[in-house]
Amino acid sequence: MSWDLVILDYPPEVKTVDDIQGDARPLGTREELISRIRQYLPDAEFRGKQYGTFVRGDYVIEFNLHSDEICGSIGLRVCGSGRVVPVIDGLLKHLGLRAFDCQTGEFFAPESAQHSFSQWAAYRDRAVSQYSPKHDEQ
Repeated sequence: MSWDLVILDYPPEVKTVDDIQGDARPLGTREELISRIRQYLPDAEFRGKQYGTFVRGDYVIEFNLHSDEICGSIGLRVCGSGRVVPVIDGLLKHLGLRAFDCQTGEFFAPESAQHSFSQWAAYRDRAVSQYSPKHDEQ
C-alpha cells in the first residue's frame, strides 16, 4: 500500500488537471533521468533500467521509469512517514518537473501534499489495523 505520484512534464500554464489538453512532454531517456535523480538522491539504487528505490530510516520512495527508452512519466510509490514530502518537493524542483498526486487527483503542491499524505497514512493505518490478526491475551 503506497501513496502514489506520477512525475510528468506539463507546462506551468497547466494549473489543474482540468487544464490538460494532450499528452505530457517526454521527460528524457531512462539513463538521463536516473542520472538526474542520483544528483539529488545519491543513495538511490536502480535495479536494471526500470525500477529504483531510495530508502531512509522511516520512508521509502520507489521509482518506476517504465520500459520505453524515452520516458513519458516516472511513477513514484511512497511508503512510511510524512517526512518524505519535502524530499519529493526538492526532487521535483531539481528535475524541473511536476507530479500528479493520485490521492487527490491534482498536481503535487508542497502546501497540500502533507495533508494528502496524512489522509493516505490515516487510511493505511485503519486498513492495517482492521486486517491485522488480533492477539488474545492469555
